[in-house]
Amino acid sequence: MTFVNAAFLTVGLVVGYAGARARPRQRLGDWAASRFHFGLDGWDTRRRQAALLAVLLLTDTGRVLNAIREERPRKEPS
Repeated sequence: MTFVNAAFLTVGLVVGYAGARARPRQRLGDWAASRFHFGLDGWDTRRRQAALLAVLLLTDTGRVLNAIREERPRKEPS
């Protein structure tokens, strides 16, 4: 193994470790979930809402699909 290969391997391991510690996917998913839970006031266009939904689907697919499949109880008209 040459010095250059060892240097690339070391840099790759350091970048991978730092990326895993920062958890950008989880932070992005938490942000998108908070936007859904606390209102879509600033997300007034369908294109923006679709982008937010895409981010949420990419970051927390299982929970989003379960929420979509879950049937909501219907309220009786009073």
